Amino acid sequence: VLLGKENNMIQAVVETVREAPIWLLVVLVLTLTLVVFVLSRWTAGAVARSLAPVLQGTEAIADGDLSYRIDSQATSLNELRALAESFNQMAARVQRSQQAQRDFVANVSHDLKTPLTSIQGYSQALLDGTAASEAGRYRAALVINQEAQRLCRLVEEVIDLARIDSGRL
Repeated sequence: VLLGKENNMIQAVVETVREAPIWLLVVLVLTLTLVVFVLSRWTAGAVARSLAPVLQGTEAIADGDLSYRIDSQATSLNELRALAESFNQMAARVQRSQQAQRDFVANVSHDLKTPLTSIQGYSQALLDGTAASEAGRYRAALVINQEAQRLCRLVEEVIDLARIDSGRL
């Protein structure tokens, strides 16, 4: 029964179109084409405007500005809002990672400098005769040896960390 009613409605529409003047059909098709064109341009513009901050952000990150963030609430498109939030999370993780790397390098530099300072001081004492006694020379040589071993351990740890980081360990 429902199928018969739908069939009658379709037939009525077809009859109306056949009876309409051709100029009216042309105007209707042109109007619909214009509406579709305007709506598609508006939609494409909205998507492009929403993607512009993401593009700016990728360029800023590539240039080293890890503090760049996107206002994810500025877009009304859910997918682009999610993209902006993901971008901000990525930028924050990269920024934290780079800060951890800087801290690591500073700590390693300090840890390496301490034994080097001891080695340098005690070897200078041996060279300039400050460690003139047998006990003094032995103490200087012992400290130099211990600090050199400490340096070797530190360097091995750094090499192990590099291997872990590169996935080779």
